[in-house]
Amino acid sequence: MLNEIKETLNLKIIKTTNVENIVLITGFSPLLHKFIKIGSALVNVQIAITQNKVVIGYPLILHSY
Repeated sequence: MLNEIKETLNLKIIKTTNVENIVLITGFSPLLHKFIKIGSALVNVQIAITQNKVVIGYPLILHSY
């Protein structure tokens, strides 16, 4: 599923973090126009993957996942 999301959005992954049983991916898609800047990186997609769901935030996830 992650590969499909990456291909569809032409997503460049900026950072991947594992927190407990959650994989958190932060990236940038040139297809989406809003973004925020974290350090020197442009970010406009955040993906949280758990055992039973995927949550995608644009530009960030603003609620619990």
